[in-house]
Amino acid sequence: MPRFFFHLHNSVSVHDDVGMELPTVQAAKVEATEACRAIMADDVQSDGKITLSHHIEIESDDGKTKLVLPFRACVEILP
Repeated sequence: MPRFFFHLHNSVSVHDDVGMELPTVQAAKVEATEACRAIMADDVQSDGKITLSHHIEIESDDGKTKLVLPFRACVEILP
């Protein structure tokens, strides 16, 4: 099973050296989406702000970027 790494780019960049074994890039996107939402929830709880330009970069075990998931793609903003 392939391993995917989730590099967080927000006010600081956090490089994932451990990764997670998942069957597909789509499964990795689901994991990253859940992480984005959890981070945004923490940000709202702590300082009442969300920065939609922050993102998670998903990298495969061969070092190639498979997907860049901006936080704005993880939520639906309603009027």
